[in-house]
Amino acid sequence: RASSAAAVALREAVRSTRPGLGEWELDSLITWQQRRAGADGPAYAPIVGSGRNSLVLHYNFSSRRMRSGEVVLIDFAPEVDHFVSDVTRTWPVDGVFTERMGEIYDAVLAAQEAAIAEVRPGVKYGDIGRKAVSVLRERGFNCPHGICHSVGMEVHDPGRMPRELVPGMVFTIEPGIYDQETGIGVRIEDVVLVTEDGCEVLSSECPKSREALEALWAE
Repeated sequence: RASSAAAVALREAVRSTRPGLGEWELDSLITWQQRRAGADGPAYAPIVGSGRNSLVLHYNFSSRRMRSGEVVLIDFAPEVDHFVSDVTRTWPVDGVFTERMGEIYDAVLAAQEAAIAEVRPGVKYGDIGRKAVSVLRERGFNCPHGICHSVGMEVHDPGRMPRELVPGMVFTIEPGIYDQETGIGVRIEDVVLVTEDGCEVLSSECPKSREALEALWAE
């Protein structure tokens, strides 16, 4: 339910994005939409970074106006009945991916999808992140942060993760690329639940293909 509320809010944020809008306006919109979708409140301080702010991993100021030709990266999810989610999406402020944006975005998405495909009982937890990193490196990129972390009653749930995945475990998969030269930061993050024979992406209601994001922006 927390992941579903996050997805509802992020979809509305994509629809509402346009050049000249303040980061704080999307911050406020998502907060309201999450509550409207049944959330008790935010799971963590919102990250709404446009332009070079998308390069800052924990940018919490929401103080800049967005411009055409930039991306906006939003990492913001709610708490529902004491359980939290953690979802990130990135899209162009003007709804159109430039060639460089597309190159970076496609690499991040390929890395995330490859990692998700590895999730099933018996797989080593550390291998999930390594799979994403290997895909990024094949394309000439690096990710400066961890790929996975547990999620539960905290957004970074405390405790040591088991060496191998077992049904019932919940964690994020969040590769990212932050290109200092162009000011394009892209992160895609979903929450996955390990099932008996694979996994379920709990935040799947939030689209992430380039085509789906562009179509959503056009709405």
